[in-house]
Amino acid sequence: MSSFASRAREEIAARSIQKDCCVRAAAYGIACFAKYFDARGLVVQTEQQETVQAAQQLFARCGVQGEILQKQRPSGVLYEFNIRAPEQVARMHELFGTTGSETSLQIDPRLIRCQTCVSAYIGAAFLCSGTVIDPQKEYNLEFLTSRTNLARDFEALLAEHEFAPHRTRRNGVNLIYVKTGANVERLLSFMGAVNAAEYDFAVLDKSVYIDVGVRFGEFNGVINEAHRAPHITHGVFRPLFHAARDVVFFLFGIEQIFDEAGRVSVVIVHLVVNYLAVLIF
Repeated sequence: MSSFASRAREEIAARSIQKDCCVRAAAYGIACFAKYFDARGLVVQTEQQETVQAAQQLFARCGVQGEILQKQRPSGVLYEFNIRAPEQVARMHELFGTTGSETSLQIDPRLIRCQTCVSAYIGAAFLCSGTVIDPQKEYNLEFLTSRTNLARDFEALLAEHEFAPHRTRRNGVNLIYVKTGANVERLLSFMGAVNAAEYDFAVLDKSVYIDVGVRFGEFNGVINEAHRAPHITHGVFRPLFHAARDVVFFLFGIEQIFDEAGRVSVVIVHLVVNYLAVLIF
């Protein structure tokens, strides 16, 4: 069975891009996040056949021809799309206004003219260097690039469209990532992986609802256990305990509102109850 990230890439690769400017923006996204993009040409390597097929089609629509190769490896087939023929390399650089000898690659805003261009560019970048963790396990969508200035520009592009990105370095490689569930879902849809986003996040919403219910039950059990203690059940401290309990329930409710994953640690609940007991008694 294919992974969630593979399904997302398949959907993005299959999207229909109509406008010429958006086709060029998608091809530009592939070039920027390719393994190689310089005076020698362009190379994209991936384990996903749909990615190299999409790359070949996009460049062909821009008048640039490339070839697809398959390399057998112990882990499986590695697919490669490359543009190496000198005349095709020249056409590619003419298309993007580059030379291949740039010391620093940065996003050229002239190649991303409209909102759909932005979507096509980011989606193509994801095909080449992106991955996303199954949202039923964790919220995380990320892009990798060795080009530092490109990473800065790409982070700014995502931030401009309110995806709340973050940037760091891991093993000498730039990592641009989005963490929160709502932003991961929106970004998947924005790139064209609408079905993957809707299906998996709908399942997640159900699991979060169940998780919240279970944890709230555990929390309520802790309260009831404390309530049955003899020194709380009788005496003048009972009203104080009830008041403290209501405050904790209120805080628990606030936590649920702001914790979109719905995960509240029972350990924290125990600590709060014990702290209140110390204060009261």
